[in-house]
Amino acid sequence: EIKRNLANNLQRYISIILEEYASYIPKERKEYLKSIKDYESCIEIADLGTISLYYFNNKIYFPTLAFSVLEQLKNNQQYRSNPNHKCFDENTLIKNKNTFWDYIKHAIIKGLSPEEYFQESLLHEAMHFCGCGGADPLKEGITELKTRELASRRNLLTTGCGYPKEIDIVLELQELFGTNTMNKIAFANSNKEISDILIQEQGSQAEELYFSVRREMKDQFSEYMNQKFTGPDAPIKKAQAYDFLDYSKVYGL
Repeated sequence: EIKRNLANNLQRYISIILEEYASYIPKERKEYLKSIKDYESCIEIADLGTISLYYFNNKIYFPTLAFSVLEQLKNNQQYRSNPNHKCFDENTLIKNKNTFWDYIKHAIIKGLSPEEYFQESLLHEAMHFCGCGGADPLKEGITELKTRELASRRNLLTTGCGYPKEIDIVLELQELFGTNTMNKIAFANSNKEISDILIQEQGSQAEELYFSVRREMKDQFSEYMNQKFTGPDAPIKKAQAYDFLDYSKVYGL
């Protein structure tokens, strides 16, 4: 039932993303997206050895660990004290002060079920599914920004907590480059394509800045990315590890 519900929303999200970002999604990807007949085949709920979920090779993977982890949250005295809890309002979805700790609090206060946990992250993964990249922390931040912007425009479900440090940097870059350029970068197929976009539209200094930021972020993010967050305290481990990410050199750039 959970898989079917996720598939139904994935179909709806893909349709919306195609409407909103049609001019940025590569032609081959659009053709594939329009050819999908069985959306349940694009959803996999499995033992991933981690609490995290991700997109890979035309499938979105959801962790079974979420079932046991979220069950543990019922022991907290604040559990389900506000089933309507959100981490943002209409003015703070895109830019806010949320962290992964705020999302853990949200999961407790709202009393998230596994399906609700999956659904709240589905739009971000659907953006990946449609070609919005995630191979490095900068691209993940861009995907999260595009997710929040779309959720705000179309009143769609999202966490408002994903990649908090990365999205702050991406918001700064979008101020410099403009939304249209950032949309093109979001759905670009390669670093070469990104390089060409930036040089053509913003100049060589912008291209140099983007890839300097990308390298520094990737260096800082690599240790965190390579960890698997397992066990009943997986969200705590993830939030603690993320706290050590230091992007201060990026702001220097």
